[in-house]
Amino acid sequence: MKTLETHSSSLTSAGIVKSTMNWVRQVPALGFLGDQRVSATSLTLGTTLCSCVPQCRPKRALALEDLTVIRPEQRTQAARALRQISTESRRTRCHSLHSNCMLNRGYAYTTTIRSICHGQTLLSHLATVYPHSTLQAWQQRLNRGEVTLNGVTATGSESVYAGEALVWNRPPWIEPDSPQHFEVLFDDPHLLAVNKPSGLPTLPGGGFMENTLLHLVKNHTPNANPLHRLGRATSGIVLFAKSTRAASNLVANWNTSKIQKTYRALAQNVARHDAYEILTPIGLVPHPLIGSVWAANPSGKPSKSLAGVISRTKSTTTFEVSLCSGRPHQIRIHLASIGHPLIGDALYDETGRPLRAHPGLPGDGGYLLHAQFLNFSHPITGEQIHLEAALPSAFAFHT
Repeated sequence: MKTLETHSSSLTSAGIVKSTMNWVRQVPALGFLGDQRVSATSLTLGTTLCSCVPQCRPKRALALEDLTVIRPEQRTQAARALRQISTESRRTRCHSLHSNCMLNRGYAYTTTIRSICHGQTLLSHLATVYPHSTLQAWQQRLNRGEVTLNGVTATGSESVYAGEALVWNRPPWIEPDSPQHFEVLFDDPHLLAVNKPSGLPTLPGGGFMENTLLHLVKNHTPNANPLHRLGRATSGIVLFAKSTRAASNLVANWNTSKIQKTYRALAQNVARHDAYEILTPIGLVPHPLIGSVWAANPSGKPSKSLAGVISRTKSTTTFEVSLCSGRPHQIRIHLASIGHPLIGDALYDETGRPLRAHPGLPGDGGYLLHAQFLNFSHPITGEQIHLEAALPSAFAFHT
């Protein structure tokens, strides 16, 4: 097995972003979200994310010449942010082994006005549909000319109508730190399987555009495209296809018994039984910061997980969980819905719904969930493939 270390760099072609968009659309409330802790209006807040900037381009810090892709009026603000970070880096030595603060190239978030929003003012629409930002924050973005409606720079006073195209041209921002390595588990002309570390997003979203597994893998294998995704804090196996034929076969069978996916999870409370069949439906429910989030919902989509107890302590249970469906955050929701939220999960309570007081965001970490095994028939050769990603060392402290 081979571990790849790499440094982030800017997107080299629009094709990388284009290849991810079908996946990005599946991330609830991604729209104009960004990261709740990363300001979209001020690059100077980047100094709160990391105290130094090692390897922000291949083995060198960010410089103003890296910012030629942004609009002239943003260069002064960006230069000020870089000076602040440079000053802070001289004061504090960064102890992270994978620190990679990056100023990306910004992104154009695009959405279409729905009929339910017909007739609202644009400013009201933005603040209502994307409550992660205040009315004042959206007005500032409008004043800076960052928002367009049907291709025309908007002021916020316009009425919106169903079908109109709304775009927020988010300026470049400093992405949160994330690991910059992955382990290759399987590699042939048709497939690539890797072991993703916790903390590395699989796909763009939640404030991450380039500090992602997809971006790292594309640098290593340009024709690889992900067949599924793991949450940012979830570690383990992610499978990529290198051809349309391989992808079509696996996608068609992904949520069937032909593909066996097994996870290890550390949960709160002591399980009364040794095995559980969990059928809690999963659907969107309200969330105070991002509008909606996937959670236990009686009117949601059918879902099925099989959970078996691996070990118990005085206050925790380690489960092995097999997925029979593929809903977002399914294991987190299902275990929570039977009274066993993952330890450290800041989003779900013991009913599988968002915590009533200050629920976290879907990408918040702190829990132990690992995609350990993946078994399937090779879509081209028919060979039986048995993949295993070694458990993170943190699990050893809870057995």
